[in-house]
Amino acid sequence: MKNNRFSPQETARRKRAEEKTAQEMSRNRLIQLFCLLFFLKFLLFDLLWCLDTTFSSFSYPIAYLSKSILALLLTLPLVLRAPRWVEAVVALATDLFLVANLLYFRTYYTAIPLESYALAGNLRDFTASVTESLRWPDLLFPLSTAAALLAARRMPQPRLPRRGLVRYANALLLSSLLTAALLVGKGASAAATRRCSSTGS
Repeated sequence: MKNNRFSPQETARRKRAEEKTAQEMSRNRLIQLFCLLFFLKFLLFDLLWCLDTTFSSFSYPIAYLSKSILALLLTLPLVLRAPRWVEAVVALATDLFLVANLLYFRTYYTAIPLESYALAGNLRDFTASVTESLRWPDLLFPLSTAAALLAARRMPQPRLPRRGLVRYANALLLSSLLTAALLVGKGASAAATRRCSSTGS
């Protein structure tokens, strides 16, 4: 009968490898937490945006892929070992951006034009209308950030090894390629539909 027991050296090596893997997973929890936080924020944004329209983006795979890309990009400071307060600033800035677009949409039914961000100082003239546009669900954006920051206090600062960086880059690349493929396919389908329509007319 074959002996499956390992030598003491092999047992010690396996134990060290398991401990190293556990430490890496523990250090990655902070990145996973904020990645999930951003992904859920964008889902909430779409939900609140669609409440005032007949459009729903939740039936399109590209909506989830684009949110995944944004979530991965916004956690880049943690991946690059920046202090966690940098990630907190990124999360709060994201909250401001999303809530501001919701408030603008509820008045003008469109996203804020890029040039309007330079006129943010004029917002004090419209304080009343902005306050009236606020809704209770909007508080979920800053509250979710606060909850994540509280949870993050017990998590170690992430230090991704090389293979962790490779996984991050692969996830970002794969999401981007799938999104690009879906966009190209959607464009080709729209072009074919237009050709059929013009031929039929």
